Amino acid sequence: MFALDDVKKYYLFRAFNKRLALPVWVVIMLDNGLSVEQVALIAGVSTLIALVLEVPSGAIADSIGHKRALTLALIGMGSGLLCFVGQSFWWFRAGSVLYYGVGSLMTGTHQAWLYERLQELGRAKDYQLVSGRSRSFSSGVSLFAVILAGPLYLWSPAVPFIVSGLIYYTGAFVTTRFTANKRASSVKESEGWWQTVVHFRRGWQTLAEDRVLLWFMLCNALLFGSMLGAIEVQQVILKNVGLAVGLFGFLYALKRLFSATVAPLLHR
Repeated sequence: MFALDDVKKYYLFRAFNKRLALPVWVVIMLDNGLSVEQVALIAGVSTLIALVLEVPSGAIADSIGHKRALTLALIGMGSGLLCFVGQSFWWFRAGSVLYYGVGSLMTGTHQAWLYERLQELGRAKDYQLVSGRSRSFSSGVSLFAVILAGPLYLWSPAVPFIVSGLIYYTGAFVTTRFTANKRASSVKESEGWWQTVVHFRRGWQTLAEDRVLLWFMLCNALLFGSMLGAIEVQQVILKNVGLAVGLFGFLYALKRLFSATVAPLLHR
């Protein structure tokens, strides 16, 4: 670990920033007697909290440093997954809120750390290449991990979530070995919390001047949002049609296979 450079550590971080338990995330709720409405309530509340925290989480990450923010995010997300071991409505709700709420520190932060680190190494031009390859690597690792989710769940419903929590904790350890970027402290000193508001004005100006960018963002939001929203519904449908839980992971593995194949080419 100590002999690896920061780029290789980033690859490991991306691999450990994955939910092995994703294929059974909703199944465990349904099997513990929750209705589809209760599952939707948990998903809706968690998503709303994550949305509200998106803006301040970015300011917090800049304030405390990207390395520390990533470590806290992984610990919080891992703890959220471990809450599912409680197997009750309130444990599921607490786990989801913790996972998505603290996880908001992750959004954009690891990309910022990587870009700033590459800048300091004189390799800023390699950002898209490293980003694509690291995503491909993490998707390849996740491909095998999600396949295990179903069989582990059949063995014991708590096991996939325990393993997932430990994976996130391992990722947190990896981030503690990251080099703290110098730019993180300069951002904190030069920008401050007020820039959180100023960035909104700059963003609106950019979108007003470039309508192509606006429509691209809207289309991306609709596609990405629909995909995320379908996670809960997808497992409900698969369970209702009688597909064996042990096979759920193979469907998620197909998505990871696509990502692992395409991501290295994105820089082109």
